[in-house]
Amino acid sequence: MEQEEKRELIGVEDAERAVERFILGRYADSKVNFDRAVLKALGAEPVYEVEGHFATKGRFLSASRTKSFKIQVHAYSAKIVSYEM
Repeated sequence: MEQEEKRELIGVEDAERAVERFILGRYADSKVNFDRAVLKALGAEPVYEVEGHFATKGRFLSASRTKSFKIQVHAYSAKIVSYEM
């Protein structure tokens, strides 16, 4: 008989940390703010859909910019599934 692999869902905080690492990897000097995180199903797989915004620091004389995001994080592995910015 096959043994089922027991997997635990990550928490909302873990999903937010994964999103923060993802954004800071692309925009190192950003400040990330979260608006909401919802657990959803993407096909048969659970994902957290995390929404928020981040501010990038301006360079030289340019002003800082605020961008919004919607990022899906796999609820077992904490890997980024998809993103919109």
